Amino acid sequence: MTTHILFVTSSYRPENTVPAIRIYKTARCLLMRGYQVTILTIMPRPADGLVRSSSRTRSLRVEVMDGLRVIRVWSHAVPEDSVRRRLLAQYSSGYLVPLLSEKALGDPDIILVEALPLFNAVAARKLAARKGCPFVLIVADLWPESLLLPENVQDTLLRRWVERAGRSTQQKAEAVWAISGGVRDMLVQRGLSTERIFVLPHGVDTHQFYPRSQSAARASLGWPECFTVLYAGSHGSLQGLGMLLATAAQLESYRDIRFVLVGEGSEKQALMEQAKQRNLTNVLFLPALPHDLMPEVFSAADLSVVLLRKEAQITGALPLKMFETMACARPIILSIDGEARLVAEREAEAALFVEPENAPALVDAILYLRRYPEIAHVMGLRGRSFVEAYWNCEVLTDKLETHIAHILKRRGKPASSPV
Repeated sequence: MTTHILFVTSSYRPENTVPAIRIYKTARCLLMRGYQVTILTIMPRPADGLVRSSSRTRSLRVEVMDGLRVIRVWSHAVPEDSVRRRLLAQYSSGYLVPLLSEKALGDPDIILVEALPLFNAVAARKLAARKGCPFVLIVADLWPESLLLPENVQDTLLRRWVERAGRSTQQKAEAVWAISGGVRDMLVQRGLSTERIFVLPHGVDTHQFYPRSQSAARASLGWPECFTVLYAGSHGSLQGLGMLLATAAQLESYRDIRFVLVGEGSEKQALMEQAKQRNLTNVLFLPALPHDLMPEVFSAADLSVVLLRKEAQITGALPLKMFETMACARPIILSIDGEARLVAEREAEAALFVEPENAPALVDAILYLRRYPEIAHVMGLRGRSFVEAYWNCEVLTDKLETHIAHILKRRGKPASSPV
């Protein structure tokens, strides 16, 4: 029998979040290798986070997308204006989702579940117990610490509850898939055995993400021929994009430099108002674009900025857009320390590091790459070669197959499966 792999995630296509992209790419690679793959997710929701009444009338929807069976389940949703409300909604959904989806799922051999949000892990634990199969927890963030920044949660009891829920889920998982070495180290410090953790980072589809002609990409997007500084990603409180606007203000006298910010997030409206108040004519805000269009966007830019606020610096952070930029042979200005700096600046030699929230240093880095385009070009080529060799999603899927095989073998899975 074909091995049946179930992914549990709260975000999936057509949404453009990092988990949605990661799950889709991994699932497609596994499908092409002969596995039966199912995605369990929730109904798509608009930007305000509320499921409309028309969606509430449907508790379950089954569809096939690119050969993958996708099961969408209704879940309680609230606006993201309160961490407490969000957590309670996620936890309640964790009990509701298994009840609504159990019959439609069939009998998976293994469940791979995104650790965030909380209901993902709760739902996977319940489903694994009912189906008698192992589940693997995918930890891409310092969870739940990233949720519990001081400005988000002041309630001590709530913080302890989330921490306990996170630790309990990690202990009950058959294995924990850490997206980076830094996340693995955090899990070990928390008391998780190293034997139960494997590290497997983001992979990039290098057949989809490759360098296009810059002039052709700009013509297609309608961008002018000027030195383009790109930020593509979330416009939230953790990114600290105010520094990027401060940098743009310092570079206004350079008429050939243009900043393009692509994406959505809780801070976007405030950032747009700030840019308007400062009368920044060198900044363009664009909405989140389809992921299939992003190779063209990266190729149209001269460099890509990847950054986080000082308080949000996470040792094990490895942003997906960092690798997508490298795959498109564009240099990076990186304002994230830790593992991201080790990989992009030191191993790939494809990035310039600047201190987080240091606008003058960011100005200097931008002007340096503008002044020396030949250096920027070489950095881009190094990044492309590095991604092809080490971060290609096909290479990483090979490693994932090996881990799945070991887990199923421990559970007595028949050898007739593709693994």
